[in-house]
Amino acid sequence: MLDMSPEAPFMPTVQTGSDAHRPTMSTPAPDVDVPAEAGWRTLRRGRCFVYVLPCRESDVLKVGFSRDPLVRLQSLHARYFEVFDLDRALLAETDYVRDARRIELRLKQALSGEATPPPLVVREAAGGRTEWFRGAWPRAAALLEGICDEDGHLLHPQLSAWLRVRWFRDATLYEWSQQALQQLELATFNGAPDLARKLQRVLKNTLDACHAVGLRLEGKVPGAVVHWYRGGAGEVG
Repeated sequence: MLDMSPEAPFMPTVQTGSDAHRPTMSTPAPDVDVPAEAGWRTLRRGRCFVYVLPCRESDVLKVGFSRDPLVRLQSLHARYFEVFDLDRALLAETDYVRDARRIELRLKQALSGEATPPPLVVREAAGGRTEWFRGAWPRAAALLEGICDEDGHLLHPQLSAWLRVRWFRDATLYEWSQQALQQLELATFNGAPDLARKLQRVLKNTLDACHAVGLRLEGKVPGAVVHWYRGGAGEVG
């Protein structure tokens, strides 16, 4: 059964070609700082991202860092693509978690005068009460761009483009969506409307997220799922 809890949204694992053929390695000593290319991933090591995330309907933005921005977005709101302006959102990629922490701290210190409470629409447990700022978009964007130029970090100028690649590379989306639709149909036919509505909502949110960032669904999910989605996403009474 699919995990339906808000705190554990659908989080497909992206596996690139290099990851698929990477040999197993023993974990290095704790005092060794290892870049992402070395293959080790711990809580402190490996690729990390700093994001500047503006809201769509207000001049509020969020600053933070995450090992996986998609998972972070899903934790904030099930329909994050409607809450946040993903075309304007910025993403800085670092090789070390410590670098991401340092960049986040610089941003938060520079914007401290514009601190504001998180929007009510985001999940309180995931919101990060010290990471929201009002009226700070021009400064935040310029500062992050400057840091990336100075320190040589890769800047993704549109989070939506990064997410499109993230979804495109996801090898689990096809099978997951197929299973979700099968379970939805099973729940509907067996008179379990509450479960059917939950499954319908999760599947539709996932496909809407893909569509919102410009991912073509044909070929990425089964034809039956595309037909269900294009036909109104199977509203459950």
